[in-house]
Amino acid sequence: MLQYAIGAGGVLSPLSTASLSVGSNPYWGTVEAGGLYAYVADYVGNSILQFVIGTNGALTSNTPVSQPAGNTPVSVVTSGTWQ
Repeated sequence: MLQYAIGAGGVLSPLSTASLSVGSNPYWGTVEAGGLYAYVADYVGNSILQFVIGTNGALTSNTPVSQPAGNTPVSVVTSGTWQ
């Protein structure tokens, strides 16, 4: 997965760590409503990968990085916020 900062006028620029490994076949991702966490469905790995969103927008792996998700997950839906 590629990481970008959003600048003035919506212009994208790569973060210092421009790419991040997100499993064997990332299919879809989402950010929870509070903007603190991101989740990616790993279609082949049968898991959901979870990341913390830093103040600069960079992602770091949450602990644990993956949770089982059954067979071939294709999307992630979040509800509410983490306080």
